[in-house]
Amino acid sequence: MRTLTLTVLCVILGLTGCGKRLSRVSGMVSLDGKPVEGATVTLQPKSGEGSPYGGLTRADGAFEMEAAPGGYKALVSKLVPLEAPAGKTETVMQMKTRAMQRRSALPELYGKFDSSPFDVTVPRESPLSMELSTGDKAPPSAP
Repeated sequence: MRTLTLTVLCVILGLTGCGKRLSRVSGMVSLDGKPVEGATVTLQPKSGEGSPYGGLTRADGAFEMEAAPGGYKALVSKLVPLEAPAGKTETVMQMKTRAMQRRSALPELYGKFDSSPFDVTVPRESPLSMELSTGDKAPPSAP
C-alpha cells in the first residue's frame, strides 16, 4: 500500500511540474501605434532550456498567458497568406501553392530570438507594452 501511495504521489508531482508555479503575463502589441490582432506572442527562455509559452493577441492588441518564473525573450510574429497577383491568371496548382505559403505581416526582427528587442522577466508586476515599427529592420547577420 505504501508503494502505491508513493507511486501516485510521484505521478501527481510529475504532472504538476514538480511545484513550478506559473505567473500571469499580459500586455499589448501595437504596430505604428495601432493594435495588432492575431499576432503570436512567444516567451522563449533566454537560457535555451525549458519550454516556451505563448498567446494570441485579440482585436485590441491585448494578450494573456501563463509562464514559469525566469528570463525570456519575447517574440512577436504574424503570418498571413500571400495575395494573388493582380490581373494575372493562375493555374489550380499555382493557387494551391500560394494558399500554403505565408508572409510575415510584421517586421521579421520581432519574431527572431537574436534580434527581438523585448527582454522579459517573469513574474511581472506590470503588463508588457510592445510597440513595433514598420521602419525597424533586423541588424545585418555577422559574417
